[in-house]
Parts: sequence; structure tokens; C-alpha cells
Amino acid sequence: MECYLDKALGYLRKRDIPVLGIWGMGGVGKTTLLKLINNEFLGAVDGLHFDLVICITASRDCKPENLQINLLEKLGLELRMDTGRESRRAAIFDYLWNKNFLLLLDDLWGKISLEDIGVPPPGRDKIHKVVLATRSEQVCAEMEARTTIKVECLPQDDAWKLFLHNVTEATINLDMRIQRLAKEVCNRCKGLPLALVSVGKSMSIRRQWQEWEAALRSINRSYQLLENSRRNSDNAILATLKLTYDNLSSDQLKQCFLACVLWPQDYSIWNIDLVNCWIGLGLIPIGKAICQSHNDGYSVIGQLKSVCLLEEGDMRQTEVRLHDTIREMALWITSEENWIVKAGNSVKNVTDVERWASATRISLMCNFIKSLPSELPSCPKLSVLVLQQNFHFSEILPSFFQSMSALKYLDLSWTQFEYLPRDICSLVNLQYLNLADSHIASLPEKFGDLKQLRILNLSFTNHLRNIPYGVISRLSMLKVFYLYQSKYAGFEKEFDGSCANGKQTKEFSLKELERFENGLALGITVKTSRALKKLSKLQNINVHNLGVEQLEGESSVSLKLKSSMSVVNFKMCLDIETLSIEYVDDSYPEKAIPYLEYLTFWRLPKLSKVSFGEDLLYIRMLNIVENNGLVDLTWIVKLPYLEHLDLSFCSMLKCIIAETDDGEESEIMADNTRVHAFPRLRILQLNYLPNLEIFSRLKLDSPCLEYMDVFGCPLLQEFPLQATHEGITHLKRIRGEEQWWSKLQWDCNKTFDHYKGFFKVFDKNLETFEPTLVPIPSSCPIVLSLHAGGQ
Repeated sequence: MECYLDKALGYLRKRDIPVLGIWGMGGVGKTTLLKLINNEFLGAVDGLHFDLVICITASRDCKPENLQINLLEKLGLELRMDTGRESRRAAIFDYLWNKNFLLLLDDLWGKISLEDIGVPPPGRDKIHKVVLATRSEQVCAEMEARTTIKVECLPQDDAWKLFLHNVTEATINLDMRIQRLAKEVCNRCKGLPLALVSVGKSMSIRRQWQEWEAALRSINRSYQLLENSRRNSDNAILATLKLTYDNLSSDQLKQCFLACVLWPQDYSIWNIDLVNCWIGLGLIPIGKAICQSHNDGYSVIGQLKSVCLLEEGDMRQTEVRLHDTIREMALWITSEENWIVKAGNSVKNVTDVERWASATRISLMCNFIKSLPSELPSCPKLSVLVLQQNFHFSEILPSFFQSMSALKYLDLSWTQFEYLPRDICSLVNLQYLNLADSHIASLPEKFGDLKQLRILNLSFTNHLRNIPYGVISRLSMLKVFYLYQSKYAGFEKEFDGSCANGKQTKEFSLKELERFENGLALGITVKTSRALKKLSKLQNINVHNLGVEQLEGESSVSLKLKSSMSVVNFKMCLDIETLSIEYVDDSYPEKAIPYLEYLTFWRLPKLSKVSFGEDLLYIRMLNIVENNGLVDLTWIVKLPYLEHLDLSFCSMLKCIIAETDDGEESEIMADNTRVHAFPRLRILQLNYLPNLEIFSRLKLDSPCLEYMDVFGCPLLQEFPLQATHEGITHLKRIRGEEQWWSKLQWDCNKTFDHYKGFFKVFDKNLETFEPTLVPIPSSCPIVLSLHAGGQ
């Protein structure tokens, strides 16, 4: 790969090559080469300087408008959702035309007009370069690439070395017959790196020669199946890759892998979304604590990644994706099982409904569907229907679900419909229903007839106004119920005096949750101290996502958690001045592992003091936004697992890590020069802190830092973290205003030279958006003690 990288950099140095094409078969290493090019420009490259290096993925059915949206996101340009294509083009062009930029365009399947997207042509004074990766040399020609690089499969000797590295010599040397058979398997990989690595890893535990002989027979059968497949794929390597799938140790792993194709090509899937999907499909059992199920799901992700059936997504450690060729193999398998997958295909109208009659699973995720046909055939085998992220989908016809008696899994999240048809209540087999981020306004009166429903997600439902009383308690099989960050507040009525003299509310009540004696995992947002106290008394309810919003009249809040809670989000609590969070003794304290990982203080203007218990070590993400009471945040040095720190619009902050009188500083000091306070910090965001003069009076070492954003911090003249050139080894980008960067004081020129290649000017005002925290595994009953001070 190094020789290809050297070629690419050589061509990029030539002014007369504005477009460079990289082509070769799927899995040969084109994306890897683009990543290497991108990584080269994270630092300084002799003879080349780009203000911006942008990498976006096109995918097979990608439309120009999708590329525009992706490019706007990469550039940090915020436009309204309904902004037209021409306005988007103008915004991109105006931003890029006076900059030196390199656009890396991956996975291109056909000709597109860069000019129509908004990418400026080469200029006299500015360097505008495009590197595209495609499977077709013809596409390179259509894109007017002056020069192309073909990435070839590996020659036989190199292929064997790569295969041997992944199988391991220890396995190969166990038996001469294994070595002979292994070379035959290696030859079936045709020198394709993806196949050599994936098949090699999956065969590394096969230590009997009979297993290797069986593997060859399996490949031969797969070739025959592919030849006879209705999919008519011309990519014969899929038959070899299927060996990795066949070698998975259980049907559960196989089904978990196949479920990944429900998402679009090149989609970066949140790990937690994928795990929740598996739980919803019944592939991972729901235990007493939902955190156990989530942990089982993360284990499955690890197993699939270990044999290259999944790879890292855009956000390392939190997202995954399928390689195109691996996905193609999975689609071939699922097509034989009557799956219909048109996720991300820019579908506007569903036209082939006759295929639904025999379908077992249908995914129309991430399309432009507004409504579905009025007449559908009977769908007696359909068990899974995924319609999420059809943002204009606003109408479900009254009889839509009548033909789907076998439906078990229904995802309608991120849609615009307001009411569910009554016939949804006849889906007696439905076990999973996701309505998160939809415009749902109310649940039907007979919704409680869904006796098999195990998971109901109503998170982030800003339009939800009515959940009829008794509906939730009638869902006798319910195990997971999310109302987190929903605007629904009907259950608060039982605490506001409207139910005086024993009058029964007509809305959902927290008292209904007492009926779930076998336990219920709950995500919820509350607005009153009475609701908080009621939650603390529900013995069998495991609250693991908690939002506290618009809490009034409480100046001092003490939040006490049992066992594990993953998300705590305080928002717009205008009276809170002091806040403490700690764990209380658990029934089995030696077994309790704290799971609080996401903590947010959003618009708590009076908050001046925060105290943590000793066990709150595992927080990974901390957001403090719009706070005028906190002067320093020295307590955060006690969070060794912190990965993402966002401090925004905190006008009184002068020093984030200050000197203290209580021994805190001496506890964290490793020596007189460097403190290992944030060993896992990856993302640091400092936005609009007008009085911030210094990040820390201690020299904090953060070796894992990857991204840093600094905006609106005019008094900050020292680099926020340890700035010796060996201090931060994973750094990918520093972003901020040019004026701020020019005023920074450095300990020596060598340090400045090391960091200047990572700095990117970003003059546009950055908006800090309300964080939408994703559920992370945890489950716990909570005890909440609230004390009003001085009221």
C-alpha cells in the first residue's frame, strides 16, 4: 500500500492533475488508501498545503443532494432542512472557492457533476484537488480524471504472507495437511486483501485438517449457490467470503450479522442502535437488567469485528459499518430468505408491492417515502418492517396493518405521522415498536391489546400529548419502556393537584408501573420533585436514562443512584445552585459496577457547586452548557474515563482546573511537570468562554486526544493541554479562529511546528446544540433525595 500512497502524493503535487482516480475491485484496499492519504495531511506534507481535507462517501445510489448534505456537514455549514439544492450549491461554492482544499470522494459508482454539487473548479491562485475511489475505470474517465491508479490484488507470495499472518503459523504448522489445504483456501481468496484477512481470521481456530477440508467443500457449495442465485452476482469472491459467515459459532451470531444489512450501504451504525435492534428481534434475551443485554450485544459486535464482518464506523468505538463487499455477501444470503432491502436507495414511491406477499423482512430505511400504497397484498410471513428515517412519511392508511398478522418488529422512528391507525392494535405478535423522534401525538385507546409487546420506545417525541390511562399497565409482557426526552408530561398531573379528592387522571400514571413486578427498564424525563420521589419508590423499576427538566423551587438537589444508571441529563433547571450525585449502598455492593457514562448540565444558570461520590469514575461524556455560576471545574480531574468534554457558554469560567486547598491537586499530581489526569480524553470542545484565561494551572497530559475545538475564548493564550510534541500522539485536528491561534504562546518553536499541521481555521460561529444522548447499557432502581434550600 505504501507504493500506492507514494504515487498518489506524487500526483497530488502536480498542479496539472486536478482529479485523480483510484480504481479496483471491492475489498482491494481503495478506502484504505484514501484513509492513508487523509492521514498524511493531518500533519505537514512537503510541497503540499491544504486548508481543508474533506472525505465523503458517495455509495451506489447516492444522489447529488445527499452529497451536498454530507459535504455541508463536513464543512460545518448549517442550513435549514428545506434549503434548496441551488442554495446548498452556492453555500458550498462560496465557502470553498478561496481555500486550498483536497476532496476525497469514496465509493463512487457513476458520474456526478462536481460543479452541480458546489465544488469549485481549479483556480489560478488556489489549489483545488479531488481524489475519487471507484470500482470502475470507466467512472474515472467520466469524471475526467487526468491520471488513475489501479489498486491490484496481491500477488501470490504476498497473498500467502497476509493469509498466514491472520491464520497464524501456529495453526498452519500443526499438520502438513493443514498447510496444503490452507494454500488452496488462500488461492480461493484471489489475492483480495479483505478476503485474505476475513477468511484467515475465521480459520485461525480450525486446528484439525478435516475442518480445512470441510472449509473447501463449503466454498465449493457456495460457488454453486451463487451461480444459481436469483441475485445473479458477478462477484465470485462472495462465495469465498461466505466461509467467514459459515464459520460463525452460532445461529445467533449469523442472524445478528445479517440484521446489519437493514441499514443502508456505507451507513455508520451506532453500536447501541444495532444492539437494541438485536434485542428487539429477539436475538439477545432481555435479562433482569437491560445493561446485561446490552453487554451481551457489545460482545457480539466484538466477535463480528474480530473476523472483519464488521469494521469501525465514523466514530471509533461507538459506531460500526459493513464493508461494501461484505454487505453484498450478506444481501445475497438474505435474498434467499425473502428479505427486501432498499435502505438508502432514494425511494419515493413503493411500486413492487407484489413482492411483499412472500417477504419475511422489509427495510425501507433512509428514503423519501411520504406514504405507502393504499392496497397491499396479504403478507402472512412478514415479521420485520423498518421505515425509520423517512422524514416526510406522514400518513399510515387505516387498513395498512391488517395484512401483517405475523409482524413482530416495527420501526417508525424519525417519521412525521401523528396518529397510528386502530388496526395496529390487532398485531397480536408485535414485540418491538419504535416511535422515537416521530410526530406521534397520542396512542390509541386499545393500544394495551398488544399483549406480546416487550419494547416500546417513545423517546424524543416532542408532539406526544396523550397516553390513555391503563394502556401501559395492560402491556403485561413489557420489559423496556422509553419516555426519555419526550415532551409528554401527562403523568405529572397526578402530582399537580388536578387529581384531588381521589379523582382519577385520564393520562398515564407512574402508579401503573407498580404492576410490573418482574421488572421494567425505564428511560424517562420528569419535571417535578414529586415525580422524582415517586420514581425512587418504584421497587421493580430500573431507571437507566433519566432527564430532569424545568425543575422549579429546588436550590439544592441530591441525586442518589443504585447500582447503575447510564444517562443523567439536567436541563433548564433555573433554581439549582448545588448538586450532588452519588451511589447508595446496593444489595450486593461487591457486584455493583457503576455505569453512569453520560452527564449533562444544560442551562443551569445558578449552579455553582457540584460534588461527586467516590464511585463516579466511569463518566465518558460531560456536557456543561449555558452556566454562569461555575468558576472552575477542578473536580473533573477525578474522571479518568472521560472521553468527551464539552464546555460552552459558561461566562464565569476563568480556569477550568484550578489550584485547591483540599488536597485535590496533590492527589492527582504525578510529578512536578506532568499530570496524567485525562488518559482517555478524545474530544475537547471549548466554546464561548469569554473569561477563560487558562485551562489548567497544572500541566495535564492527555495522550489520546484526537479532536479539539476552541471558539470564542479570546483570553485563552496557552494551549489547553500538555503541548510537548510527544505529549499527544493520536491528534487528528485542532479547529478554531485564526486570531486565537496566532496569539497562542508556545514553549518552543519545535512544539509549534509539530502542532501547526493539525490546525484548521474555522471562522464560522459554532452553535452548541442540545445533546441527544444515546442510551448506553445500565439499569438500576434509584433513590432520590431533594432538599429545598432557602425557599
